[in-house]
Amino acid sequence: MGRNKTNILLIPIAFLLLSSFTLLDDRFKETKKDDSTIILNSIYNVYNKIDLVKIDFKERVYIPFLEKWSEFTGTGIYKMATYYFNINIENKTRDLYISNGKLLFVESTIEGKRETQTFPFKEDSLFYLIPSKKKWEFFDKKIYKNSDREILIVLIPKEKEFEFKRVEFILNSKNLKLKEVSFIGRDDRILYFKIKNVTYPKITEKEIKKLFRL
Repeated sequence: MGRNKTNILLIPIAFLLLSSFTLLDDRFKETKKDDSTIILNSIYNVYNKIDLVKIDFKERVYIPFLEKWSEFTGTGIYKMATYYFNINIENKTRDLYISNGKLLFVESTIEGKRETQTFPFKEDSLFYLIPSKKKWEFFDKKIYKNSDREILIVLIPKEKEFEFKRVEFILNSKNLKLKEVSFIGRDDRILYFKIKNVTYPKITEKEIKKLFRL
């Protein structure tokens, strides 16, 4: 039986569109070097003053070998100036990711049973979800602005060992709050986060230790 020619054509077209996925569109114009430096310093100054930040998000994930998108909602709490985070994903397995800067704990519900895996500390995409001067030192940066009061930051890893070939952030230019983040993997995997809400919780030291398993 002959193969469907329509399907043969659609597969490379779909791959091209996904491999070129970007938040950068015609609305954005690249800023001059001096303006880029001012924007970056403004972002660093704002986020350096934050102790804890909580984000509510909608996440879309594209896995190349499955050739489909998955969509979830979730929340993440980050302690700035550290590698601590606590991220809950509202999916079928109720995934939970916790980092205390030394270990990464991954919890999932498998066949009705809660299971926990522990891994040595390793920087991956979850560490880069919040702007940070320290974490951004390993990237070349391009800055863009549009007329809708948005700033787009494009990060290109300086080292090929980094698992993503590009990371993009869209922030509100007025208050510098996150709006969207995307990670484009070297394997063409795509992680896209639409930030729904940003807050700055105040919690006790005891609660911090429990939240990040210190």
